[in-house]
Amino acid sequence: MTLSVLALCRYSELGASSRQRFVLYRDALKDAGIDVTIAEFFDDSYLLARFAGAPIWQGAARAYARRFRSLLSLRRYDLLWIEKEVLPFAPAWLERPLYRGIPYVIDIDDAWFFKYRNNRSPFVRRFLGTKFEQLVRGSALTLVGNAYLATWAAANGARAVHLQPTVVDLRRYKFRPPSDGPFTIGWIGTPMTVRYLEHIAGPLRQICDGKTARLRIIGDTNFRLTGVASASDAWQGSTEAELISQCDIGVMPLPDDPWVHGKCGYKLVQFLAAGRTAVATPTDANRAILADGLAGLLAANDDEWVSALNRLRDDPQLREQMAAAGRARVEQNYSLAATVDGLARALTAAAEVKSRRLAAPAAR
Repeated sequence: MTLSVLALCRYSELGASSRQRFVLYRDALKDAGIDVTIAEFFDDSYLLARFAGAPIWQGAARAYARRFRSLLSLRRYDLLWIEKEVLPFAPAWLERPLYRGIPYVIDIDDAWFFKYRNNRSPFVRRFLGTKFEQLVRGSALTLVGNAYLATWAAANGARAVHLQPTVVDLRRYKFRPPSDGPFTIGWIGTPMTVRYLEHIAGPLRQICDGKTARLRIIGDTNFRLTGVASASDAWQGSTEAELISQCDIGVMPLPDDPWVHGKCGYKLVQFLAAGRTAVATPTDANRAILADGLAGLLAANDDEWVSALNRLRDDPQLREQMAAAGRARVEQNYSLAATVDGLARALTAAAEVKSRRLAAPAAR
């Protein structure tokens, strides 16, 4: 018997979280007897406008209309698979009745609970501050991207928690020797996250002179760091793996704030999948992916970043050794093939949760 699932994603395929945590699994889950229908909230035009800094209110209005249309058909499904929340900025007591009686899964790949809890608006903090905790308590299953989020979900009453890292389809990442030229330090992301490179601007200025080393930015063509020799490419799904393979190593710097503890290290997974090692801020998720230094280096301050970047630039054998370990880790723990069976079992179990067990009203 086929399990019918409605996936209420936050973004279109242009959004990495929706693309990698939902769309990536659709065909593979179908082979396991799970039919996933994907309904996005924000479309491509919204994300493109946001990346460009253009007005987004019209796109947001269309998103709410699109979501309510999706909800009209939800009774045809056995399970709802929700990326973060169904209606942004709607309290749980208003959102939950829209799908009461149907078991649902909450999928979280960032520390989204801080979005409302630490909001600058006292109104938002008062009425939405505990929304995600309420949604998790009512869910049949909470899917989380790392151990930090798993601990948070369990502490807030989640019935079941399944650690589902953000992964790649390894078939898209073919090993290629780096291109000739200066030692190339790669970064991949969006115009919304490229500012994280500012946290290692000093170390990059010391390394990236354009002759022996340079920075390559994938995902934003406008960002520049003064004094850092760099090249940039627009992001495209069809070219990202190839562009990563043209770098010698990857970097994932992060600021020191509560939000980053929820990050799942997807950038690192991409570089390791392409046979490249990396340097990253030592969050728990990054430590796990890099196996505490086996597959890459961790750097907590400018001196450590300079040391790590110089070490990898000057030691090709070390780069190759770490890259091989990293590729093996992705194959075993961070690939579509390695994770789809566990996800299928978790979704199937969630669909079997009886509606009466989910009928308890959320705390206000």
